[in-house]
Amino acid sequence: MDLKDLRIGTWNANGILDKKEEFSVFLKENSIDICFVPETHLTKQSHIKISGYNVHHTVHPDNQANGGSAIFIKNNLKYNEDLCIQLDRIQLTVLVVSSTKQQFKVGAVYLPPRHNLKEDDYRLILEHMGDRFVLGGDFNAKHSLWGSRLDNTKGRELKKAIENIGCNVHSSGKPTYWPTDRQKTPDVLDFFITK
Repeated sequence: MDLKDLRIGTWNANGILDKKEEFSVFLKENSIDICFVPETHLTKQSHIKISGYNVHHTVHPDNQANGGSAIFIKNNLKYNEDLCIQLDRIQLTVLVVSSTKQQFKVGAVYLPPRHNLKEDDYRLILEHMGDRFVLGGDFNAKHSLWGSRLDNTKGRELKKAIENIGCNVHSSGKPTYWPTDRQKTPDVLDFFITK
């Protein structure tokens, strides 16, 4: 299988365990090979199984049911685990997938909104991913480059890192964040970065 043949998705869980059935339907209906899941709320003691998929996850360092990231990957794909980043400000799960022609990394990221990441933080993530990768998840950063309705400081810092490392952004431009507070406006926080 080649990279161009894979169906890769992202699904912001905001707690995956109580949404397992809905998530399983999403994977099957969309024929997803690899899915990046931010905000899993898993702990080291949590276990989740989806038929036909292997799961690898990174928990928040406090091991409480908040934050976290995971990759669900079809169990017929060839891959190895890579080093993950497990910090208060960054939860990144990384796998190295082997295709018929090359190896590439896939990464699921969750960046909690309370941390004001700078370009160097984003460069740490992007450089960790290497020369050939697909990274997706919840960046909690806003910029018109990926379809947000406004630019914020975190978005401008991430955009600088993306441009300086020579990456591409992929987004539908449709809102991925729907606030429970009706005074707030939906926006784009989940998207993909590739190189």
